[in-house]
Amino acid sequence: MKSKLDNIPIKLITVPDRARKDYGDINELKASMTNEGLIHPIAVMESAEGLQLLAGGRRLHAATELNWEFMPCKIFPLIEDKRLRKAIELKENTIRKDLSYAEASKITKEVHALLIDIKGQKLRSSEGGHSLRATAELLGVSAATVHADIELAFAIEQDPELGKLKNKTEAMSELHKRKEKVYLNELSSRASKKSSGLLTDRQQSIVDGYMIGDAIESMRKLTPRTFNFLEIDPPYGIALRKTVKTEEKHKDLLKLDMEESAEGRFKYMEWIDQLLPECNRVMKDNSWLILWFSIEPWVDLLFYALKRAGFEGTRTPLLWIKNNGNTRTPNIHLRNYYECAFYFRKGNAMLAKPGSRNVFSFPVIPDKIHPNEKPVEMYMDILSVFCTPGSTILSPFAGSGNCLLAAANLNMPAVGIDLDVENRQQFVARVHRGLPGEYSSYR
Repeated sequence: MKSKLDNIPIKLITVPDRARKDYGDINELKASMTNEGLIHPIAVMESAEGLQLLAGGRRLHAATELNWEFMPCKIFPLIEDKRLRKAIELKENTIRKDLSYAEASKITKEVHALLIDIKGQKLRSSEGGHSLRATAELLGVSAATVHADIELAFAIEQDPELGKLKNKTEAMSELHKRKEKVYLNELSSRASKKSSGLLTDRQQSIVDGYMIGDAIESMRKLTPRTFNFLEIDPPYGIALRKTVKTEEKHKDLLKLDMEESAEGRFKYMEWIDQLLPECNRVMKDNSWLILWFSIEPWVDLLFYALKRAGFEGTRTPLLWIKNNGNTRTPNIHLRNYYECAFYFRKGNAMLAKPGSRNVFSFPVIPDKIHPNEKPVEMYMDILSVFCTPGSTILSPFAGSGNCLLAAANLNMPAVGIDLDVENRQQFVARVHRGLPGEYSSYR
């Protein structure tokens, strides 16, 4: 519907019942209008009573308080359909700078709904009706923006807290996270039903290998001498508190700093001394394990713990050399560009690739889904050094499940254990999105 622009005496404008009742503090608006003029004209409609306000009540109110006699207006012809008048009012309001993202999204949703009510829903097979693209053209934005605004508006209706974030970008990011979580829940639920047909048989076997449970308790249920290789990435500090928070027997760990407190380190090593014998029990004769650790303060403590559990090895670790690093104390400590792991053996195990280097150079994963996530490609490299084809793998702190994906790429049966259900859900999604032999951290 076409409009014309004119400078209209304010006294000729009548104000009907408005959608917005409270104009709030208009001092900032008045200052802007005084210094910069009116950036966006108000919208009025010709009627039998004169010119009726369609949109811009707050600006009109500010102009009245500033004693303006005239005001720039977009003048629309008489609109009989009240729904269309409402749509124009809402449409004009979307250009206002003082709208929050929650208000703007709601207006976009209401404009679209009103125009569908007037013209009907456009279907693929129909010539008439109103479409999302038509709303986008009316508002001067893309169809994708309209779709996102409508989706956000519905979400805010369900959870008003979503409308109180810093800006629309944060709100859309949070909405995306929630949608992803719902998707992962559904995917994980469906993947647990063998008859769903969601996954191939091979993908299903990979998913079934990731179990939810406590590492020690779960390993106690496993058959002795089952695995050729164990990848152990145990939690430390805050991560350990999360891991043991549901276990009454470990509640004393929650009060201790495992790295800074001598008592904390002692309690942590008590837990390690329960873990490693179970690892030994489920390992085949002549097999390998790697144990990720931090040099300070764990190198000697974990070295002797491995010895006590019956494993053989040295203090010389294998290293993951990364392309960036960090430190919590940059004024006194250099940034750490590596992570290390002990490699120990049970019995007389031999390397699958004799003479291999103890350095594995791989970039950090660009978009990690787990704070301690390590590259699938690096795990494949490590497994190929220690394991022959067909070896069985156990990762008792599976996390992202990347060790399991690497094993799947190499056609090695693998089992993972983790307490965090969301970790498994992310793993299921990645199994679903890829194919065995092609899982990767870099694409």
